[in-house]
Amino acid sequence: MARNQGYYNYLARFVTLMITHFSVALPADPCQDGNHNILSDLPKRNPSFAQDSVPICDRYLMEGWYRAPYHEMVTTEPSIGYCGTLYPYWLKGAFPVVGSTEWKESCQVGFSSNCQQSHSINIKNCGNFNVYYLKPLPSCNMAYCFEKKQNCIEETPTSSNVSFYNVVYSEKEFGNFVQYDPIVNVICTFEPLKDQDVFYYIDWYADSKIILSGQTVDSSSLNEAVLSTARLRDQGVKIGCHIQCVIGAIPYVTDVPCNTTASPLFFAGIEVLTPTLSIERKGSGTVKIRPTIPFATETLYDKNNDEYHASTQDISVSFPSEISAKCQTAGSSNRCKITLEKITYDKRHIFADKSWYKTYELTIQNTDNIGFNNDVRRIVLRMKTGGGGANAAEIFNDVTLPDIHVSKRSHLAFLCIVSD
Repeated sequence: MARNQGYYNYLARFVTLMITHFSVALPADPCQDGNHNILSDLPKRNPSFAQDSVPICDRYLMEGWYRAPYHEMVTTEPSIGYCGTLYPYWLKGAFPVVGSTEWKESCQVGFSSNCQQSHSINIKNCGNFNVYYLKPLPSCNMAYCFEKKQNCIEETPTSSNVSFYNVVYSEKEFGNFVQYDPIVNVICTFEPLKDQDVFYYIDWYADSKIILSGQTVDSSSLNEAVLSTARLRDQGVKIGCHIQCVIGAIPYVTDVPCNTTASPLFFAGIEVLTPTLSIERKGSGTVKIRPTIPFATETLYDKNNDEYHASTQDISVSFPSEISAKCQTAGSSNRCKITLEKITYDKRHIFADKSWYKTYELTIQNTDNIGFNNDVRRIVLRMKTGGGGANAAEIFNDVTLPDIHVSKRSHLAFLCIVSD
């Protein structure tokens, strides 16, 4: 009996190992994102597109599964010299039914035959689209031919724009303290299409760098088309960047758009409203700056004393190295900086009423009492943020603002910060 039990234990372990082996060996589903490539040059692969000076060459196509968004391989022979190449390949036969995978014959159009040579390709019907297992073609004047499907949405949303949306907080409690970490969100707004059943595919860029790809919303969730400062921080981007959203309409959430529209660039940071200053002898000028998104930093709440504490964000002024040592500050070094308004968690209503969107000023005076090189006719005034932000607010730290060019009217003039 013990001998039989040992045999059964062995058999059970063997079956378990075999099941594990075969489950691991199962091929990945080519319908899933990440398991297929996107076929390039789709507009030129159309059977109405004549070969141009840069024909498509599928000789160097990497073998594997491909998806052609909003396109399918043509099932009737195209003309020679079309589909963006000389010898196009087309599909002989019908597509497989939903969920099935079939081998089909792919034919090359030639001068003497519409199927001069052929090879088999594997096709899987994923429901809303097909994927194709394609191989490189024999020569560089050959390419696979695809045409646009009827469900491609040609129309794109209008009036797209990026702007500040809101500030949300994550909360962490330890002992007698509560830590509130703010995340600033910008939103992509646009005029949706009349069809309420479509989805919108959104890509986010900051200074032409892709930050978030494939965000999908529908007509009932347009307020979820947001990009957070936490995402910018994770991508190594700070304030002072230009943000843009690119939107396209799609019939299914698994699709990608065939046509898109881009919003105007939104500057997320601190605007310098006075890029140039011209100061008369013994005169003065005013530097003006304005945040386009609010400075929101970590707040620490002391439950024992019912107090909220947060760091400030200072924007300091510096002069070129050759004159910085001579900078006068009207008796106090704090005159060389602007401090942005500190908004603690208990005052977060300020984010909604936009009272944070205001102009800050700093006065620059020509003292005319310290000389320097007579050839210096223009001085660069530079402003830089401090390191007050923590966690998601780190994007505000150590950011240099655009230069302010100051022209002087006296060769003995000098610039300094004076009290308001």
